[in-house]
Amino acid sequence: MVESTEQIARLLEEKIGDLPQEECWVLYFDTQLRILDIACIAKGTLDKVMIHPRDVFRRGVALNAYGIVVAHNHPSGKVSLSNGDVQVARQLVLCGSLLQIHVLDFLVVTRTDYLSYFELEKLPQIRLETLLELWTTHANMC
Repeated sequence: MVESTEQIARLLEEKIGDLPQEECWVLYFDTQLRILDIACIAKGTLDKVMIHPRDVFRRGVALNAYGIVVAHNHPSGKVSLSNGDVQVARQLVLCGSLLQIHVLDFLVVTRTDYLSYFELEKLPQIRLETLLELWTTHANMC
């Protein structure tokens, strides 16, 4: 069972911290926060990786996962929040809310450091009203 964000980050630092290109990995958890699977879902370039919700959640649905931690590395060694990271985190939390698979954290890792959206309290909060607003806006457009 995983007991801390730091424990997850250290595992990922070993796995992807030294890679020369960005990769996105997802850890899938059961309700007891035991890791069901760890998978690379996207490989990118020196400074970006495309993260799509269908790739992130496909395995989670198949595993009947309770929650996920999404992580990608920064080969530059800088643990910073890009605008793209913020948008992807929001999109994943929204999709996870619809699928009822909790996005437990979104991490940026390097070989020696990490940044956790959960620890920084940066994970977007999706309220029922937000989901209803998106649903009715889409329905009205059809």
